[in-house]
Amino acid sequence: MKEKLKAHLLTLPRPFAAPFFGSSLLMGAVLAGGLNANAWIALIGGLLIMSGGHSFNSFLDWKS
Repeated sequence: MKEKLKAHLLTLPRPFAAPFFGSSLLMGAVLAGGLNANAWIALIGGLLIMSGGHSFNSFLDWKS
């Protein structure tokens, strides 16, 4: 169980893609009017959604 958790948190989310998603989210916040707490919450939420999508995609590839 510990190895599965480590794989899902560290390997499957593909953290190397975070700068691309993060820069897009923060650039959108700047263009919309500035960085505030909501922009950072959106960044964290966007990164979690990206990680979940990548992890689920890896699971589907492994399952089939």
